[in-house]
Amino acid sequence: MSNKFRSGFMTALGVMAAVAAVPATIWVGYLLWGKGMDLLRSPAYDQWFKCWQETVFDKNDPSDPLHLDPGARVDRDCGESPPRWRWQTR
Repeated sequence: MSNKFRSGFMTALGVMAAVAAVPATIWVGYLLWGKGMDLLRSPAYDQWFKCWQETVFDKNDPSDPLHLDPGARVDRDCGESPPRWRWQTR
């Protein structure tokens, strides 16, 4: 191997490693952000949010008197929204 080839190969290897590190860093940051938000969010809020999703998107019963008022259905089925973050519940 000549020095010119070796120099070019090492430069290309460094560039490829740098290019591959950008999406890997974004992916790891996304995972850490998601896990961090899960740890900080209140479990009561998670339960309420799941109920909210089911009430607003899944339950479309036309015989329900509150069929056209999703906000009233959420209040009736799920109750008030609890605090979103853990430190707000203490």
